[in-house]
Amino acid sequence: STQSTGFHSTLSLDIMLLKFVSSRESFQSVHVRCRNPTNYFSFLNDTIHNRSRWISTSTTLSIDSEIDIPPSLSFLNFSSSPSFKEPNFTLIIDSLRPNQRAIALSLPNKDLIFYNFIIQQCASYLRDLPKVIKVFESMRHNNIQPDIKIYNTLVHIHAIKGLFTEARHIMNIMSQRGIPPDTATYNCFISAYVSKKNWKELSAVKEEMKKKGISHNVASYSSLINRYTRRRESDKLEAVLREMKEANVPGDYRHYYSLVRYHMTVNEDSKAFELVSEMKQKKVDIDVDFYNLFLKQYGIRGQVEEANKIFQLMEKDNVNPISMSYYYLVMAYAKAASNRRNIQLEVQQQQQQQPDVTEDTFNPELILEEMKQRGVSPNTYIYSHIVQHYVRNNDVVGALNFFKTIKKDQEKPSVFCYQELLKGFVDRGELKDAMKVFQQMRYDDVLPIADMYNYVMRQFVKAKDYESVNVLAHQMYFLDGVEPNKATNRLKEAENNEKKKFA
Repeated sequence: STQSTGFHSTLSLDIMLLKFVSSRESFQSVHVRCRNPTNYFSFLNDTIHNRSRWISTSTTLSIDSEIDIPPSLSFLNFSSSPSFKEPNFTLIIDSLRPNQRAIALSLPNKDLIFYNFIIQQCASYLRDLPKVIKVFESMRHNNIQPDIKIYNTLVHIHAIKGLFTEARHIMNIMSQRGIPPDTATYNCFISAYVSKKNWKELSAVKEEMKKKGISHNVASYSSLINRYTRRRESDKLEAVLREMKEANVPGDYRHYYSLVRYHMTVNEDSKAFELVSEMKQKKVDIDVDFYNLFLKQYGIRGQVEEANKIFQLMEKDNVNPISMSYYYLVMAYAKAASNRRNIQLEVQQQQQQQPDVTEDTFNPELILEEMKQRGVSPNTYIYSHIVQHYVRNNDVVGALNFFKTIKKDQEKPSVFCYQELLKGFVDRGELKDAMKVFQQMRYDDVLPIADMYNYVMRQFVKAKDYESVNVLAHQMYFLDGVEPNKATNRLKEAENNEKKKFA
């Protein structure tokens, strides 16, 4: 049957009838629906190369096929009906992250780019299969034909949900509708099989790609590299990297990020810096998150000098530090102070001469001033680690003075700052001053946490000062409204046991 209205003509009929079309009219668009994919592809090939007289050079060909589809994928054969209800795109967009929401609102309403983005977010970020299906049906309702990105997203969401049979069906439907699967399609299976630890199917997929002549790209290896680096499986990681090198697949940012994180975690700093040099040679962008990988490990280890060198390197490469960068720097100073203190305690216990400890060069005011000049606001963790640094250097007076600095900047110290200060008093045996920390928190309208009470209670239990334990427990529950946790209950049990022994 044919329908013609001026310049807009459509054609929709069985493939066998299409061969007998003898009309001399030149159609602007042709919609093909077939039941036999083999005949369909043969005919489409002839049409494209020979250009039948009823198809002009400007004719648009669209593809559809009536094939056997399982009930769970019936939405792929969607046909519009008057009862169809559009999904609430406002609610979907509101559920996205702020930057994604901004992108969605900036896109043209309900075109292919819009649907591509929304379906991608519903699949990758929300992982909501019903929403993906509703958005896909909306797209078909608005006569927008899905492209390979849409189909790949459908494969991806089904694969990560463990619906591999349905994902395979979608891939077959793609082929039958004239959209052959590409590397990205198979990568959906690779990442899903890696996360499900299905190594047998993973090998089968890689073999299938090889037979079909579909080459791997860096994304094909990224999921494996990410897994092996996190699990520290060095042998398997080396095998993947060798395979990647033999296939001449260049690395990308994600690839290098995983490797640098791995080498820094296992204390192979030299290999991590070799990768940075390689990235610069290959002109792969290095951003602040990448440098933070180094700063995080130096912070954990307490390597202050190395952390400062990273800041110098960032300045040289015109990369601006962010709040977390300074947090890791402060963490390094605090950890270094803790390490020095542990050495001193160990030496004192052995009754030997104290070692020559490097003089503390940490100046928090300078770091905070530098952050302000760069327009970076200090966060709660930075303040708490500065307090921790003073406490671990046995400088409680310095910690108290820093509290004044925080308040001068019109900031309220967080509960973690008070926790570190309280630990400092307790470790020095100044339990009365530790109790005053709770009073100051009430004055500053900061609610303590159960672990702070537990830390003080533990000292009272050791000193067999059970009256103070009960007073503190009463304040904890009735004055501050803090619920006891498991550690609190264990301390109370220890108190009762000590009482029985004493009796």
